[in-house]
Amino acid sequence: MRRPVTSLLLLLFLVASLYVARPVRAPVSSPASPPVTRGLPAPTAVVTRAGASYLVAERQAWQVSHAGAGLRPVTLQWIDIPEPSGAGIWQVAGLTDGQALFGLGGPVYPSPARPDTLLLDPGSQQLYEVTPKTAGGSAPPVAVAPAVRVSAVRWAPSGRWAVLAGAGPDGVGVYQWFSRGGIVWLGAVAGATQLAALPDPVVATDAGAIWWRGHGSYDLHLASVAVSAAGTVLGFSAGQAVWWSAGHVQHLPVPGLPLAAPRFSPSGQSAAYVAQVGRTSELIVVSGRGVVALRVLPEGSAVASGWIGRRVVVAVLSGPHIGTYFVNP
Repeated sequence: MRRPVTSLLLLLFLVASLYVARPVRAPVSSPASPPVTRGLPAPTAVVTRAGASYLVAERQAWQVSHAGAGLRPVTLQWIDIPEPSGAGIWQVAGLTDGQALFGLGGPVYPSPARPDTLLLDPGSQQLYEVTPKTAGGSAPPVAVAPAVRVSAVRWAPSGRWAVLAGAGPDGVGVYQWFSRGGIVWLGAVAGATQLAALPDPVVATDAGAIWWRGHGSYDLHLASVAVSAAGTVLGFSAGQAVWWSAGHVQHLPVPGLPLAAPRFSPSGQSAAYVAQVGRTSELIVVSGRGVVALRVLPEGSAVASGWIGRRVVVAVLSGPHIGTYFVNP
């Protein structure tokens, strides 16, 4: 059965802290006319699974070719999995081979490299695991790390382990869970909201701080924080972008602040977001090298929805030019 995934788009685009963008006087570089191409007539979100990239719209998905030049429609298969607490139902959208792409209802965390998927029951904060076989109904989801009430999850790129934030037998903090079983305490940190699954994890907290295992905490008072899989962090404080990488902090003037969470490039070395600057929308790309403002977006409400290689994917959600666009920053 097909279901609209408007809730997914709202989750991907608007889950970050929202606030009114404020102009900043410091200048940034502004290339004249970087290439912009329209990819689809519908706004989409970028999802990456097992090395492949997909664009997901309300009722359809497309796989992006390896070179990024073509789009192939794919069929979504929906599976309903009751949440053991009775709080609701996980609605998991997957491919015909059983690989999950995303989910609605309670939080769904598909492995980036394997067919396994982690499901977080919002009623009990218990974490469960399913495979394509169990998701198909032949067996119930299996509880993992039952001693931990989980609040956030991030898979390692290999899909062999994940970092969990929550409250467990060693206290409130960060744990490492292994797909073959077992859990390890990594350290105490309160209010973890975003994680980078590294041997020494990087964690952003709801107080706007960064915790780096083995190196301590950085109280930066950040808002609208994004953490890449590589452990780089982009947040905002006092009207500026704050770029954090391996303990090094840079404060960078930007022309406007994001209305939705920034999206990191696959390498984690750049992040993009859309800001309203005056009467126009601008695509802002931030990295450790500086800030670039691209005044090239079509008219309408827009967000950066991800990256395909080195190109930023922009979803225009309303207005005369609604659709998906690729921008070369």
